[in-house]
Amino acid sequence: MTSQAGQRVRGVLAGLALLVFVAGIPLGLLALGAGPARLMPARWPEPTPIVQWPEHIWNALRWAWLTGDLALWLLIATAWLGWLALTVSVAVEVMRQTGRGVRTAGILVRRVPRRRWIAGLVAAVLVATSAGTATASSRPGTLIAATAPPRPITVSPKPAENLVSCPVVHGDTLWTLAERHLGAGTRYHEIVHLNLALLGENPDELEPGWTLWLPSDAVDLPHPTDTELIGRIVTVNSTDTLSRIAERELGDPDAWRLLFSLNVGRVQPDGRALRDPDLLMPGWRLVLPSQPEPSPRLHATSPPASAPGSPSTPPKPAPAANPSTGISLPTGAFVSLGLAALVTLAMITVRLRRRRWYRPGAPDQADPAELPVVRALRIAFDTATEPVPSERMRPRELETRERAKATVRRSPQDTLLGIRDSQNVALELARAGGLGLVGPGTHAAARALIVAHLAQALRDDVDALVVIPADDAHALFGNEVPEHQLLLADDLPAALDILGTELRRTEGFRHLLLVATPTAETEQRVAALLDEGSRLDLAGVLLGRWQPGVTARVHEDGTVDASDETLTNTRLFTLPAADAHDLLALLKVTGSDRDEPHPPSPGNADYDFVTAEPEAAAKLPPTKPSTTDTTNHGDRCATTSPRPATPLHLQVLGRLHLTLGTSEPTDIIEIFAPRQREILVYLALHREGCRREALTAALWPDAPSDRPYNSFHATLSQLRRSLRQATEKDGAPELVTQQDGHYALDPATVDVDLWQLQDALAAGRRESPPADRLAALRRVPELYRGDLGGGITAEWIESPREALRREALDSLSFLIAEIRNEAPEEALELLENARQLDPYNEAIYRDLMRMQARLGHHASIERTLHLLTTSLSDLDQQPTPDTLRLAEALRQRDDPLENRQAS
Repeated sequence: MTSQAGQRVRGVLAGLALLVFVAGIPLGLLALGAGPARLMPARWPEPTPIVQWPEHIWNALRWAWLTGDLALWLLIATAWLGWLALTVSVAVEVMRQTGRGVRTAGILVRRVPRRRWIAGLVAAVLVATSAGTATASSRPGTLIAATAPPRPITVSPKPAENLVSCPVVHGDTLWTLAERHLGAGTRYHEIVHLNLALLGENPDELEPGWTLWLPSDAVDLPHPTDTELIGRIVTVNSTDTLSRIAERELGDPDAWRLLFSLNVGRVQPDGRALRDPDLLMPGWRLVLPSQPEPSPRLHATSPPASAPGSPSTPPKPAPAANPSTGISLPTGAFVSLGLAALVTLAMITVRLRRRRWYRPGAPDQADPAELPVVRALRIAFDTATEPVPSERMRPRELETRERAKATVRRSPQDTLLGIRDSQNVALELARAGGLGLVGPGTHAAARALIVAHLAQALRDDVDALVVIPADDAHALFGNEVPEHQLLLADDLPAALDILGTELRRTEGFRHLLLVATPTAETEQRVAALLDEGSRLDLAGVLLGRWQPGVTARVHEDGTVDASDETLTNTRLFTLPAADAHDLLALLKVTGSDRDEPHPPSPGNADYDFVTAEPEAAAKLPPTKPSTTDTTNHGDRCATTSPRPATPLHLQVLGRLHLTLGTSEPTDIIEIFAPRQREILVYLALHREGCRREALTAALWPDAPSDRPYNSFHATLSQLRRSLRQATEKDGAPELVTQQDGHYALDPATVDVDLWQLQDALAAGRRESPPADRLAALRRVPELYRGDLGGGITAEWIESPREALRREALDSLSFLIAEIRNEAPEEALELLENARQLDPYNEAIYRDLMRMQARLGHHASIERTLHLLTTSLSDLDQQPTPDTLRLAEALRQRDDPLENRQAS
């Protein structure tokens, strides 16, 4: 097989040769004055009787022979006829090798004799031009049309035992097969001799799907099909390359060579095969190398202990998620992967924006991730996209956000309606003249289209307007209609008036959608309006039969059984009313929560992050109230680095550690499987313990209803066995206690840093002498080494993790407000701790710059602004103009240390 560079050189030379033959010959003849006009007589003879024609013809030929014009005429005619035959042969060969002709053209093509040298030139050009792109085509692979009539067999009888088989794919010829597998194209006759029963009288016609026998010395044959049973399968997207797939699936972009070696020559669903590492087609299925089961690793200083057996806990089931079959939720919803990506992106965007604008003491806002459908779609998206573990220390939200953005970019621009034959069905609604829905699944499909319409507008960063008559809105959403996302009209004529006004707007652009039940009286007006608005992106979803456009009869599960050819056998996406309510609420928050709700305070006398009223922070309720006796915590808070008096010490803030408190402390956390660590963190979060029902619902939300606790009991048993093996020399402490279905960590066995943090926060809230409160709060930055359950990516931990972060920020804000006048240097250090705790909170950076200016550290202001710009770039954001103006004003101040009594 020639190299890619050789194919390109060969293609260029073949193209130049074809150009000379097809264009050079006629240009040369015209340049010599031998155009087709020379074949016509200069003067037509006068009409004469037929009996005189022979005489006139003889005289004309005799005169032309005497003058030499006859020989020149014959030479010009031969040249033009030869050029015409050559051009026809080239065109026929292009049609034959591309296989894109219709059946009639194919029949005519096969009547033209084949010229092998022309076939070689055309094939070289096609191979060279097809190997030039570095990414997969943005269009789906075209179905292969056979270039010969169907035959009853696709593989010839095996004539000998020492032969090997080779499948035929789109673009193969006998010459290329011989060149690739036998080392020389001239050996093609050996393939013909071995496959006479299949090739028949016309060996030049090969059909994709055939299997040919090759001599035993053939090389570079495709891998056997059973490779798919060993490795994993990944489907190629429109923007994929081998290196990008290797980075996403294997964690190393340089592993593309391994992917290529595993899949070269493998027949793909569209009849093609991977021949060039730079050429991929969407829809191809590549085999990934199988991954061995990771073995548990022990900490280097831990005592010898056998690793626990492979966990018997099955992986957590997730909503059925497949990019080619859609996502089915337990609520009955059926949506696309693109919508799941948009919902995930919107949820993370809202979270990160709220972190950016958070002010201590502000009331808690509802977390969009707590909505059941949002949480289910987030889990389904993670399951479908299979996030690759990364060694980079990036927050999980940013990693998921990047995957969601990549999925959204790959989604088609047209509206996705559903799935048919494992393929997305998209329709440009604005050009379709309206989509009519009838049947029991009408309302569920209409709700899905409304949500998709608003989500696409959010993706495109444009305004959207859904106009719907009030009666239809109540039919779709019940009594609680989300009016913040829908514009309700009194009736259909009023809705048409509203849309007519929108179409005449000259400012701004909106995605417009009409959802209504059509009537005979308004059908012509609706059709005219949709036709007029098609250029302005006005789409229509009609809840009833719609003759001017497309009508689909929808079952309850979204299946279409009666429609035109556009939607027949399609399963439309559907949404229950409750899920649609929640998703519309999320989209509303995402679109409205873009600007900072609290403008920054000007100048240096006021602060943004530091609580203006310390009493507000002091009275904030704790996320998890302390449940232990607090009488002895004063001494503990006063100590700098208390050693645990218990046999074990569990650290759940930041990276997880479980330290065995012997003479030589040993970290034994590595002996526990990931799900066992989740149980430890969950029980640490619930200091008083919890019921097994609550724990199982959080960690195994999709456990089977008939055996809901099997996974929990098996995992807990393995946890206890691993602990016994690790602590055999020092006795086996009972880490987890159980009483009547109530599970908790034993405080006599284990001490937890989270509990110490909760004690410090509780002491800072109690009515006590100021010195005691400040001493307790000074322990907060010491104890809060990182986010709760570092390394755990489960959904259940995200809300308590954010709540604890905010409580720590509130305590730091209160502490800074108390000491900023007497100890500005310590206040500056605490602000740095707060910045590390929440690197996206712009108010912290503003207060940092104010404190730096107050202490005369004017050179540090530029560094702080650079840190803010770098952090916000992760969110595709920039500092607000007010922050930039504040930094500029503070840099221009010349006074070093201001009066400490100011502010």
